[in-house]
Amino acid sequence: MLKGLHGKILVNNQEYNGMMAGYEDFYSDAELAALLTYIRNSFNNRSSSIKPENVKEVRKLISKRKSPYTQNEIQ
Repeated sequence: MLKGLHGKILVNNQEYNGMMAGYEDFYSDAELAALLTYIRNSFNNRSSSIKPENVKEVRKLISKRKSPYTQNEIQ
């Protein structure tokens, strides 16, 4: 969510090819944590909450990256 995603991606045996924008410059750590928690608990999923501290830590780890991720990189 922070850096975005580009290129082909396979989801439930359906291939998509496009671009998902990154949100690192638009949302605070608390806002992204809330959004990710909502997504993790939608569509009949039940997952633990994402805390703002988690987003802050990941943001720091990938701060030097300039480009979006690809499917291969996120797997």
